[in-house]
Amino acid sequence: MTPSADRPARGGARPGRSGSPAEPAEQGAARTHELQSFGPTTSTPRFAAQPQARRWSFNYRVSLVLLDAAVILLALSVAVVGQWGASPVVLDGIGFNLLGGGISVLWLLLLVANGSYDHRVFGVGPDEFKRVFVAGAQLAGITAIVAYLADIGIARGFLAVAAPIGTLGLLLDRYFARKYLHRLRRDGEWSHRVLIVGDLVRARELLRTLTRDRHAGLNVVGVCLTDGTVGVADLRHDVPVMGGADDVAESITHLDCDTVAVTTSRNFGSDALRRLAWSLEGSGVDVIVAPALTDVAGPRIHIRP
Repeated sequence: MTPSADRPARGGARPGRSGSPAEPAEQGAARTHELQSFGPTTSTPRFAAQPQARRWSFNYRVSLVLLDAAVILLALSVAVVGQWGASPVVLDGIGFNLLGGGISVLWLLLLVANGSYDHRVFGVGPDEFKRVFVAGAQLAGITAIVAYLADIGIARGFLAVAAPIGTLGLLLDRYFARKYLHRLRRDGEWSHRVLIVGDLVRARELLRTLTRDRHAGLNVVGVCLTDGTVGVADLRHDVPVMGGADDVAESITHLDCDTVAVTTSRNFGSDALRRLAWSLEGSGVDVIVAPALTDVAGPRIHIRP
């Protein structure tokens, strides 16, 4: 379950309002943050803690690793039986248990290296499947080259069976895992907690879009309006307006957000977005941007249709 943040009481003080007393620093406290503006200032707020909202991605990632490992071992076993039968296999003095274990570890490492366990590809788009396919192709090539250079007698028939069966099995297990993730997201679970930053009109449009596409796992929990709109308490009964551009930093912490969705706004341009991205570096909070702001580059900036 994705942890939920307490919603501020209507009419009460919202985070980021001027006059809020600063919290006293506690000895040994690991979590700190500064409440500073993302507007015209040059200072950059920092976030020290990883968002708790992304615990679901760790659980999902571990499940995928276990599923992938089981599929790989099954594919290797099928290839061995098809090539040599059920008798114990020894290739140039190397037992298959050792050889198969090495191939399995290499395959999993290639899946990691290609980003197939990146939380940003979970549940949306074809990238996850592309990365799994590329890892399978790399595995076949690397194994063949190593076997040739080390003079290990791995039959071509073995690779011709293990790599395609394993890759197909991995694609299938990712497909069914995604279906399970979609079912959880329809129930409001295992989703990203999103803070929308933008003007009132575009924030409402983005909220409607994200609400329609539950499979994307972008659950809007708050909004910061950058156009100076006042008197708007909520965009929806469960989506409070937390303040303006000056309140983004505190709103992220207060709502336990792991994603910020930035829409186009005259009062929040590329410079402000760049400062926001810098401030989020190493925090685990991602930024999704509108196409008009894509001149900003950085590891935290992502564009999702």
